[in-house]
Amino acid sequence: MTFAPVNTFSSYLPPEFYLPGDERDNDFISKRERLTSDILNIKENANYEEKELLTAQQWFSQTVSGAIITSYGYRTTFDLVALNGGAIGSGTTTITLTTTTQPPLIQFDNSIIPTHLYGAATVSGPIYIGFPSDSIIIDFDNTTPSAQEINITNNYGSNLTQCYLVFEYLKT
Repeated sequence: MTFAPVNTFSSYLPPEFYLPGDERDNDFISKRERLTSDILNIKENANYEEKELLTAQQWFSQTVSGAIITSYGYRTTFDLVALNGGAIGSGTTTITLTTTTQPPLIQFDNSIIPTHLYGAATVSGPIYIGFPSDSIIIDFDNTTPSAQEINITNNYGSNLTQCYLVFEYLKT
């Protein structure tokens, strides 16, 4: 049997389905079906929120003493213009995540292992730019886990009026 991490906002649907005792009524089955549809909608249709979500990705599964040990993937999405308090100008801009920013610091036990870091921005025109690119470079700095930083280098020469970062990672 596999279990999802307990510190996630997304639900995990176990592959087993048992009807407990005499609870074989429509209410119990309706709740299970609602849970199933919610989980499928989050995982298959994707859900990009300004909070940490379980992505349903499983990395490097192994069996240890009969138990399946898996690293689960997580996703956090950032609205960088909102975090910056307005348009992001040319040059380098640093945004520091704290416990009160939205989204807040990424909590973990030992380390974060990045799997995907991508996004897009809008400049005047409107012109749309996907990154990573030569025009926009963004990195996530976890050197100080209690004050994580997002560094944005805008080489486009025009303000970024919209800028969204998707960061997917594993935790150890």
